[in-house]
Amino acid sequence: MRFALLSVLFCVACGSEEPASQPTPDQPIAPPPAAAPTVDMPVLPAGDQVAVDLATSKFEFVGSKITKNHPGGFNGYEGSVALNEEGIVVGTSFTVDLSSVFTDSEKLTKHLKNADFFNVEEFGKATFASSDIQAGETSHLVNGVLELRGKTKAISFPAQIVVADDKVHVTAEFDLNRQDFGVSYPGKPDDLIKDNVKIQLDLNFPRS
Repeated sequence: MRFALLSVLFCVACGSEEPASQPTPDQPIAPPPAAAPTVDMPVLPAGDQVAVDLATSKFEFVGSKITKNHPGGFNGYEGSVALNEEGIVVGTSFTVDLSSVFTDSEKLTKHLKNADFFNVEEFGKATFASSDIQAGETSHLVNGVLELRGKTKAISFPAQIVVADDKVHVTAEFDLNRQDFGVSYPGKPDDLIKDNVKIQLDLNFPRS
């Protein structure tokens, strides 16, 4: 009888040593948090690379608030287009030096460089690479990925692309939502800044 009682006590003691953290039917294991989605920069197709000519090109924008528009642009950037064997533009990539920004106001230009807007000390450059370029009847559709302020997002915009013997000429005008890239400074309460910024490109790529 004494041996049987000791055996029961031993079994109960062993059962009490199970870790309290083990899951039970009432406490299922929580799944790990999902990873944040990322967008990879495209790899340009092989082809004849033709570099942009800064002296004859313009990379500009227009920012707007309730009371006024502010034209501006960038003086420092580099990029190229890729042409296949048939002389068709099949890709493009660009890197923009954000510290080279200019506007119609010295005060605004300085403000755009700080953390409220481009934050050039932490994010000095913006990059774009096309994933594909689709030719239409009157224009092209450029699809790709833009990285700005550490955020990457797929974008698409229409462009006019003319390939001549001496150069490739690209023009484009489209809106870019600054909120998509964390540029969320609202402006003054009575003169709010609009989210869409108009991008205006007039780019020449001389062919040697």
